[in-house]
Amino acid sequence: MLKKILSSWLVQEILAQIIAAYMNLVRSTTRWSYEGMETAEKIWNSGEGLVLCYWHSRIFLAHSFWPKPPDAQDVLMLISLSRDGQFVARACELIGRPVSRGSSTKKRDDMTKEKGASQAVSALMNHAKQGGAAAITPDGPSGPRMRVKPGSIRIAKGANVPMLPIGISIKGSKYLKTWDRMLLPPLFSRGVIVYGEPIMIMGNDEAAFEAARLALEQSMNQITMRADELCMGEKIMPAEAKPVS
Repeated sequence: MLKKILSSWLVQEILAQIIAAYMNLVRSTTRWSYEGMETAEKIWNSGEGLVLCYWHSRIFLAHSFWPKPPDAQDVLMLISLSRDGQFVARACELIGRPVSRGSSTKKRDDMTKEKGASQAVSALMNHAKQGGAAAITPDGPSGPRMRVKPGSIRIAKGANVPMLPIGISIKGSKYLKTWDRMLLPPLFSRGVIVYGEPIMIMGNDEAAFEAARLALEQSMNQITMRADELCMGEKIMPAEAKPVS
C-alpha cells in the first residue's frame, strides 16, 4: 500500500517540489568558498564538453557547484530509473537541470536494464560531444560507496572529453546511515567546493581505462575528504572495493 502511495503522481510531484525548494535554498543561503576555481573557470571559458563527477552522497548539492548557461556549460544529469529516482529527476527538472534516466536498481530483465543504460549513456555522450556537461555520480545508484564504476569512463571516452572531479560539503551537515552516507545540508551555513584537475583517458585499451578510473576515484576521494575537513564534517571512508565489471 505504501509503495502504491509513493508511486502516485501527486505524491511524486509533492516530493519533487519539496526537494527542489530545499536544493534552491541550500544554494542561495550558503556562504560558499572555493578551491581550484581557476581550473573550473578555464573549463567554463573554453565552452568544451566534459563529464562532471561527484559522489552520490552529495546529490542534494548537485545544484550548487556548477553555474547555468551562459556562465558555464549546460548540464545533463544522469538519474536512475528507480522509484526514488522519479521524484529526484523531477526535482532536478524544476531547478533547471535536464535529466537522462538510465540505470536501475530494480530487478528487471537484463534486456530492459541494458536498453535503459545504453540510452542514458548515449544521451550523455552526445551532450558532452556537443559541448555540454554530462553529470554523473560514479558510485550510484547503489554503490559501493566512493568507488568509481565504469559508466563515467565510458561516457568520457566515447565523447573524447575530460572528467572533472568535484568535492563539496557544508558545515553542520548530517550524514545519514544510508549506503552512501548521504549528506543532508543545513541552510544558512558555510560551504566549500573543491574542483580537482581534469582527467583524460590516455589510450584505448583496458589498462588505460583502469588507470583513468583509479585516478578519478583517488581524486574524488581526496577532494571530497578535503571539503568535509574544511567544513568540520565526518570523515567518510570509501566502502570495500569490489571487482570492476
